[in-house]
Amino acid sequence: MDLTKLFHLKGARYSRPARQRGVQTRISSNRSTISTPTSNCVPRNTPATGGAGITCYYAGKFDEGKKQFEGYEQVDTNDVENAVWRYLCMAKSVGVEKARAQILKIGRDKRKPMMEVYALFAARRLLTT
Repeated sequence: MDLTKLFHLKGARYSRPARQRGVQTRISSNRSTISTPTSNCVPRNTPATGGAGITCYYAGKFDEGKKQFEGYEQVDTNDVENAVWRYLCMAKSVGVEKARAQILKIGRDKRKPMMEVYALFAARRLLTT
């Protein structure tokens, strides 16, 4: 199914079609052919989506992925997954220490155990065995 037409409908809600289009793009593309995933799966003038950032990560476009996750932070400042994916992009491009020092600040993700996951990536809690 081609979801492009949904993007051009006046007043259309874009999040679900954009997410579906992003999934199609990730499934049908390989690392060498993804140039700018967001241009294909996120309508203009809309916040970035985590899916677009994840696509960038797996395409090896870590700086673009970082920007996508920073854009999504404007929508939801309580999403641990967004902060962790941005951290992973940064760790690949600038190193773990700098990524940890600049991890996005999270208010309160109510999903269990997301705040514990955040603490691990922010190095506020050590792993124990």
